Amino acid sequence: MKFTQQDSEESILYDAVFFTSKDIYYQTVKRFISKELPVEELVSRVSFQCLSSLKECKLLESDFPAQSKLEFDPKISQFSTVIYDLCEIVQDFHDGVIPENQLRQLVKNDVLPKLQKYFIN
Repeated sequence: MKFTQQDSEESILYDAVFFTSKDIYYQTVKRFISKELPVEELVSRVSFQCLSSLKECKLLESDFPAQSKLEFDPKISQFSTVIYDLCEIVQDFHDGVIPENQLRQLVKNDVLPKLQKYFIN
């Protein structure tokens, strides 16, 4: 699973779609860091959710009436980038590029702080 950044117009759409699952990503990451969630479950949940969101984005790219139902908020800008980063890290672990302790450290020190900013009112 390889992720590529979208142009600015697509990025707005992707941010909106990925943001609808923000609680799933956030809770999954928090549970993984606190060791309540095994690494295999992190890989499974993040991969599934990310692929589901990507599929929805692809379907919405040409469905303008459906796009109008999404929440386009400037406060969620770059959310999909944070999730791309998480997915890439998880994929690197799955492919054997990084060990579990490095995965855990990257998720804790890089991904979680970026996710948390979307939960501050």
